Amino acid sequence: MDVRGNLLEINPNEGADPRLAATDEDDYLYFRWRVELTPMDRTVDEDHQIALARELLRAIEGPQVRATVCAAFEDRV
Repeated sequence: MDVRGNLLEINPNEGADPRLAATDEDDYLYFRWRVELTPMDRTVDEDHQIALARELLRAIEGPQVRATVCAAFEDRV
């Protein structure tokens, strides 16, 4: 699926563990789902990706759901 010039992939995490997702330092490794966005052309720049990551976090996170951005720009999200 194309999302703003990115290939969107959503896959179950076979290593998911709710206990570790709640307590481990690298909690994101144990989340139930893995959501990946990969730019499909060179016109998609980092500022575009940061804005998209912020919007996705707002859409996904809630009282019972946490999300983490893992990217070269994660400190700017």
